[in-house]
Amino acid sequence: MQFITITSAQNTQLKQIRALQQRRHRYRQQLYVAEGPHLLAEAVQFDICPRRIVADNAFHDSPEGQALFRGATHWPVDVYVVPNRIFRGLSATQTPQGVLLVFPLPPVPPTPVVDARPLLVLDALQDPGNMGTILRTALATDVSEVIIGPGCTDPFGPKAVRAGMGAQLRLPLYLATSHKTALARLAGRVLWLAEAQLGVPCSNVDWQTPSTILIGNEARGLSSFWRKQSNHITHIPLANQVESLNAASAASIFLYEAVRQRAAQQPMR
Repeated sequence: MQFITITSAQNTQLKQIRALQQRRHRYRQQLYVAEGPHLLAEAVQFDICPRRIVADNAFHDSPEGQALFRGATHWPVDVYVVPNRIFRGLSATQTPQGVLLVFPLPPVPPTPVVDARPLLVLDALQDPGNMGTILRTALATDVSEVIIGPGCTDPFGPKAVRAGMGAQLRLPLYLATSHKTALARLAGRVLWLAEAQLGVPCSNVDWQTPSTILIGNEARGLSSFWRKQSNHITHIPLANQVESLNAASAASIFLYEAVRQRAAQQPMR
């Protein structure tokens, strides 16, 4: 780990990092930004080395910053130490947290093993907060893979990365270029369409059978393509005439029902 002081906002490396706030530059450079001490701590804990780190003077000199950097001294990475005024120009938040990390976009994961863990498909999900929250829940519930379908918000955008709280670093993510490429990943699994008030209650589904859960667009639900692929439909029973839940809340309930069933199958110790 090498610390480099930069005092000019026109530095070429900083310009490249600033450009990563835009999706086209993220995919052109194959890099994305994760911001905040929590993300640095996550990377240190799991020894996931970023390509670059930028820290403002205050974070670099703080006890928290010094402790985190000591845990990563073996990383072959440059740490750019900049004044706060420059760091604010790099941050995508109104209240910057003093440190950001640049990671490579992950490679395409191998085809997931067909087992009792569910696979999750997101279909044209638009809200980056929902995206990040769902990815964090997917990591917590040990899904085999999350397929990001066509039309979805970028899972590596700043808001999605903040909401994911490090999930993008460790969760198998497949960015499907078409519905057909997404479908090809689902062989050997039962496809369950998550719909409001339709089909069987999620607690009646056998989630121990290799399954896929499909979560649709926040406003329109699942696309016609997916509706044609399966007649297995499930819903979350709701009280007090509530019609539906936020996409992230619904995904959490489906995934934790699968966890509950897996736990119930474990032998008593």
